[in-house]
Amino acid sequence: EKFGCETCGKVFKVRSLYYSHMEDHKNFKLKKPGFTQVDDTKYRCNTCDREFATQTSVLYHLRIHNRLRCLNCNFVCSKKKVMDKHSTLPPQDEKYTCKTCKKDFKVKSLYQSHIQDHEKGFTQSDTATYSCDMCDREFATPTAVMYHLRIHKMLRCPKCKFSCSKKKVLDKHVCRSKRVYRWTGYCQTCSATFSTRPQLNKHYSQHRDHLPIACPWDGCTIRFEHLYDLTKHQVVHTGETRYICEYCGQRFKHVQNLKVHIRIHTDEKPFKCDKCDYSGRQKHALDYHNSRH
Repeated sequence: EKFGCETCGKVFKVRSLYYSHMEDHKNFKLKKPGFTQVDDTKYRCNTCDREFATQTSVLYHLRIHNRLRCLNCNFVCSKKKVMDKHSTLPPQDEKYTCKTCKKDFKVKSLYQSHIQDHEKGFTQSDTATYSCDMCDREFATPTAVMYHLRIHKMLRCPKCKFSCSKKKVLDKHVCRSKRVYRWTGYCQTCSATFSTRPQLNKHYSQHRDHLPIACPWDGCTIRFEHLYDLTKHQVVHTGETRYICEYCGQRFKHVQNLKVHIRIHTDEKPFKCDKCDYSGRQKHALDYHNSRH
């Protein structure tokens, strides 16, 4: 949707910019514009003689010269309602003085908190201190003691180091230990489990020492039971990519990688979760999903 100005024919795609442009035309008719049109593509500010390419630009510029200034401070703005709101605020140098102990505060909220301490019966001399009943730590004001007591009343997650002061926050907390996905490797020969892939590969070498077929490449000590496994392994050394995707032409070293890749084009997701509607293209994606349940 486009918005066209009936006065100058300019077209806008954003409604707010169109309304702002029409407001400029309205201000131009109600009062003296404050600028001079030199030619069709040049507008000059009457205050600072700065030149602009469009009428809208010079009107935006004139807001600098027409700013409203506060009589009590250095605050400036371009809108009267903002200035009216500013005028209702107390001056920056205003102080709040306690009638009981004659202490001064610059922030009203701290002053009100201090008054409440007096209403609760707390009194303080120049040398008085307030101690925590749980750790004997001393503070200069009772308000400081109250804030300190929140530390001892913190609610802690039993499974991680997360802590908070409100029960509803702890209820919404999802323990990080539930979200961490830990890879687990299984030996297909003896069913041993390992937490890292290098540990699993090192364990596999113990089973392969007695196998008859050795890899002919220099520096490679892996052995295999079948010739097919050796042929599949040699792709690691040759870098051959014989398997090509019929959809996008991407090449792969192993046929299994090609099958997983084709699922992106066919949107096939064979691994389904038993607890919800989630389904994934690979088994490790499903394992990671199950770790978050």
